[in-house]
Order: sequence, then C-alpha cells, then structure tokens
Amino acid sequence: MGIVASANWGLLPGYTVIGITLGGIYALAAIGLVLIYRVSGVLNFAQGAVSMFSAFVAYQVSTVMGYPAAVGLLAAIVAGGAIGYLIERFTIRPLAGRAPLSKVVVTIGWLLVLQTAAGLIWGQTAYHRPVQLVSIQGFTFPGTSVVVGWDEFTTIVVALGLAFGTAAVLRWTTFGTSMRAVADDPVAARLWGINVNRVMAVSWVAGSAMGAIAGVLITPRINFDPISLTLVVIDAFTAALIGRLTSLPWTVIGAMFLGLAETYPRIFSSNAGAGNAVTFALVLLTLAILFRPGTRLVQRMAAGRDYVPVPAADNPPVRRVIVAAAIGVGIVIPLLFSGYYQSLAAYSLIVGLIVLSLVVLTGLTGQISFCQYSFAAIGAFTVGSLVGGHGWSFWPALLLGVICSIGIGVLVGIPALRLSGLFLAILTIAVALFFDHFLLAPGTLDSFSGGVSSWTVARPSFLGISLDGSYAFYLFTLAVFLVAVLAVWNLSRSKTGRVLRAIRNSEIAAATSGVNVTAWKLTSFGVSAGLAGLAGGLLAPGIGSVSAGAFGFQQSLAVAAIAIVVGVRSVGAAAVGGIFLIFGPELLTHTPISTLAFPLIVGSILILQVILTPQGVVPDWQARFRKRFPPAPRFPTAPEPLVVEPMPNLTASEAPTVKV
Repeated sequence: MGIVASANWGLLPGYTVIGITLGGIYALAAIGLVLIYRVSGVLNFAQGAVSMFSAFVAYQVSTVMGYPAAVGLLAAIVAGGAIGYLIERFTIRPLAGRAPLSKVVVTIGWLLVLQTAAGLIWGQTAYHRPVQLVSIQGFTFPGTSVVVGWDEFTTIVVALGLAFGTAAVLRWTTFGTSMRAVADDPVAARLWGINVNRVMAVSWVAGSAMGAIAGVLITPRINFDPISLTLVVIDAFTAALIGRLTSLPWTVIGAMFLGLAETYPRIFSSNAGAGNAVTFALVLLTLAILFRPGTRLVQRMAAGRDYVPVPAADNPPVRRVIVAAAIGVGIVIPLLFSGYYQSLAAYSLIVGLIVLSLVVLTGLTGQISFCQYSFAAIGAFTVGSLVGGHGWSFWPALLLGVICSIGIGVLVGIPALRLSGLFLAILTIAVALFFDHFLLAPGTLDSFSGGVSSWTVARPSFLGISLDGSYAFYLFTLAVFLVAVLAVWNLSRSKTGRVLRAIRNSEIAAATSGVNVTAWKLTSFGVSAGLAGLAGGLLAPGIGSVSAGAFGFQQSLAVAAIAIVVGVRSVGAAAVGGIFLIFGPELLTHTPISTLAFPLIVGSILILQVILTPQGVVPDWQARFRKRFPPAPRFPTAPEPLVVEPMPNLTASEAPTVKV
C-alpha cells in the first residue's frame, strides 16, 4: 500500500502515451519476426541487429549527409530488406532440412557481425543524434490535458497500419495465400507449383524492412548506440510470443501491453531497470502459459539431433601421450613469457571453465543457454561482496558462490522442464538481460553488486602458498581446470553421461525407459551453473575486482558462439574456446585490425562453421585423428578355423605305426 500511496499518479497520462508509442515500435519489430517465423520457421535472433544497422544507415543519410529524414527512412528500409535477403539466401537456405536450432545459431552469428560492424563504422558507445522523422510538437488529446507529439502519433498510426496491412495481404492476396501455404507445408506447396524459395526470400525481406522502420522510429526514445538498439529484439520476442508467433492481431496487442508494462513501473520506482524486470516476468509467464510441451515435440527431437554423441572408440595410448604432452606444454611454455601473458593464460582457463559448463548443459543434455555469464556473475559477486564488503576469507566465499550459482541454475532450469530449443534460448536471453539491467544495476541490490563501485578482491593463498604471483595463480587455475575437465570427461563416459545423452536425443524415449527426466535436467543445469559460478569466483581475484560490465549479455553470447564453433560436445573445446576468446583479441593488437573487430570475426566464423562443419572444429579434428590412428578392436579377432586335409589312401605297409 505504501508503494501505491507514494506513486506519482500525475505521470500516468503521459506514461500511457509513451507506453503505447513504445508498444507500436515493438509491434513493428514483432510483426517482422512473426512474418519470418511463420513462413520459414526461423526465429530471427538478428532482428534487433538488422533494425539497429538500418537505423544507422538512416542516420548516415539524413544526419551525416544532410538529406531529408524521409530519404534516410527509405534508405533504412532498403538496407534492412537487403540484409534480410542476404541472410536468407546465403546462410539460411543452405541449411534447408537442418534442425531449427542450427538456423538460430546462424542468426546469432549475424547479430555479432552487424553489431560489431555498426560499432566500427559509427562508434560503439558514442552518442548519435536521433533520426527525427516528424516534429515532436503535438496536440492536446480531446477532453484531456495529455499532449501527444506528432512523432508519437505517427509511430502508432504506422504500426497499426502495417499490422493490419500485413494481415490483409496474408489473407486476401494470391501471394499471401502462397505464404500461408509455405508456412503450413513447404513440400506440399512446392508440389502445387509455388516457388518456395521466392516466398521465403520475400518474407525475410519484408520482415527485415519492418524491423528497419522500427529501428528508425525508436532512435529518439532510447540510447542511440549499437548495443541498446540491438537489445530491442527481446521486447519484440515477448510481443511475438504473446501472439504465439502466429497471430498478428494478438502480437500487436501484446506489444502495446508490453510497452505499458515497461513504462508504468516508473510511476512507482525511480529504478530504470524496473521495466526490464517486468519484461523478464512477462517472458517467463508467456512461455510457461502459452507454450506447452506437446506442441514442441518435433523441436525437442530435432534439437537433440543437432549434436550427435562423440564415438566412444578412440586410441587410449595415443590420447594419453597427447594429453600428457599438452599438460607439459601448458606448464613449461608460460615460464617463457611475461607476467602479463601468464595472467592472460590464467584468464583463458577460467573462461574455458565457462565453455566447459556449456559442454555439460548443451553437449550432453541438449539444453541451450545464453546466460552462462549470469551464473558466473553470481559466483563473482558473492565472492566480491563477502570478501570485499564483509571481510570473509576467499575460500568459504568461493564455496558459497558456487553453491548459490548451483541454486540459481536449478531455478532457471525449472522453466526448461517445459521448454526446449528456441523457446529456452529466448528465456535464457531474458535471464541475461534481467541480470544486466536490473539485478546487477545500481540501485537494485547495491550490497551485492556494489552499486556504481567495484568490489576489490586480492589473490589468496592455497595450502600456505601465495597465489599473488602471475605464474603461481596460473598453475592453480590450470590445476582447477584439469580437475574440472577430467570430471566432465568421466561424466560423459559414465552411465550418467549416457542418461543425459538419452534425454538430449529424445526426452519422451528416455522417460519411457524409466529415466527421471526432471531430476536429471535440473541436475545438469545445476552442474553447469556451478562450473560457471566457479569460473566467476576465480575471475574475481584473477582480475582483482568485480564489476557488472565484465558479466554482461554480450559476454554470454560470445562464449556460446565460441562453444558452438569449437564444438560444444567435446571437453577439448573448453581449452580451445578459452584460449581463442582471450588470446584472439590480444593477437589483433599486433595487426592493423582493431580489437573491436573480434566479435565480427567470431560471428563470421560461427556462420561458416554451422554451414560447413556443424559439429564444431574440435570434433572434426577428433574425427580426423580417429581415422589417422584407428582404435584397437575391443574384442580380439577370432582365429580362423583349422582346415584338416583328408589323408591319402595308404597301404598297410605305409600306414603309420604306434609304438607302445
């Protein structure tokens, strides 16, 4: 009651207008998402990046080059449509017949490429002047004192017009009938003479163009930079989910409701992240209520086939020699480098633990996650707040951080009991953004996050040995990493690993066989989050401080992309992924290429890898290794039966005699 009483109700009319305007922008982006999903079955995670890049094209044309804003809008629409065509024609179409999750991964690669390219061209975080299509001056709504700007009025009209126009095209035109036919059954549509490829290309062009319009319209209302504009896609996802990814009218209603739900909390709280908390709650409720397990049976089975199990047959003697040599190199080589590079090597192993957490969750159990750095943040901030804020010893703080990470992982895993594939990916993105913009934001839990300051954590001692030196801390992280890798490797080869792979391949079949799917899925989420929390807890003394900027959604996205590139089904991917993520940008410092281009390189590699080597780089190397050094047969070859030649007919004198 105190919150209601302290609310500034005089802001309600103005925030209602702002909320409906935001809802109109979300509706435009969501309509594009629904259009693409209905026709091609692909949930375009790059929709926000397409909107962002197109908005910057409008900025370049109208603000930098001085052309009218309408010309900039037209350029943005053309750019958005062209990008949509490139994505569909050259990266989605080659994946025809593959699981939906593979296509989602490609769109994530495009997200990284477009976001990084925009940052390199127009500046990553610099302020950019919004593209103002119409005047902010407006009129007073009849019978009230509410002032509606012409820009707000235009946004609402355009959103509703395109929504109803798209619905009319789909319902009453020949091409709309073709689109609905392709959406229902592409094979049958092709038999009826419909050009399925052309229909899908048009849907991507139209959906991306609508996203471009949304991107231009929203520039006056949020921070105009590559990251903020890209993250608008989560709001569009929420609106599209309310429409069940099929209904345009319900999508528009959901977008309007979302705009109001994000705006109204500001009446009650000055915390800017309160609206993001509402968005997360809406995502969770929408997924839990509207999407039921039975409707996702095909997706669950398809997602399980994305990553086939690693063959159990290998060459143990050769493998042991390679592993021993790698460990020896890992111990000796860092001695030749400076403390700076020894610290980088330690960081690469810590990041490798986060990649390893995805090996458990995605490689073994088949559950996708884009919030692993959020789990790492729990471990890091628990250590930071207890050690830096309350004077705890490092080791009990690290243990508690791992336990808390496991608990949060299990909580996130509860919705995964109903969700899988695409919808679980959306949920984990919402979790990551909830951490970024609310839980770790200043003003929410400052006693945990440190507020605007950073926690300071010194390197501890272990068994009386100081870890303050770079090489000592590196050896300690190497030991922890090797123990974790060995544990996960044994897990994958054990009966438990076979149970988890059975759940990944088919939850229905596993449950029929008597497997407690609920317990094992929650266990995998807990173990995965615990590994990530351990990494976060070690990162705190490794860096020396804990701040929210080191655990953002972008880091989760990058580590998931690298895990998929190197091969999320192999424990060897943990070391390769960690080294690539840490030393990749460092290598760029010795080239003319900016380190800011590293996500663009990662996204490009991710797109090519999904198309060319879908199982990942490390599993591909392992397959080549098994061909070069085939394993010994598990069972000895049975000896060939003896062939007894018939004895010739002998006379009595020639017959052999036996002496007694």
